[in-house]
Amino acid sequence: MPDPHHSWNASLWYDDGKLSARVAVQFVAEKFSCISGCNSTAINNYPAQGLTTVRNPVYAPGAPSFRLGTRYIDAKIGYRVNENIELFLEGRNLGRIHTGTTTGGFAQFADGTPNVYTDAYAGATYMAGVNFRFE
Repeated sequence: MPDPHHSWNASLWYDDGKLSARVAVQFVAEKFSCISGCNSTAINNYPAQGLTTVRNPVYAPGAPSFRLGTRYIDAKIGYRVNENIELFLEGRNLGRIHTGTTTGGFAQFADGTPNVYTDAYAGATYMAGVNFRFE
């Protein structure tokens, strides 16, 4: 699968020796994956994703499959209590972004509802902790 042409990362950092903070954003545009049925080892192309043993009809052009675009936001804040102890809070996927594949608007249902092949949501992750440094 080719890399998407439209992606970017941005980070904002702050650190004064005691307090440190970071906010990061990663954006990847939607990208074309293949025509449905591309994961098949057969020569047939049937308009459904994941079918690998379909033989009839001999040729039925499938709908395109697009990987959804993503925009992840991560943040971390830390406070250095002393030279050896640091407290921190961290969050990942703060925008609660889903991943998945669709037909990209090329094979919608009659009422305009998107045709979704897959949809995955791992959720946002929140962490709190302490870093100890022993020298």
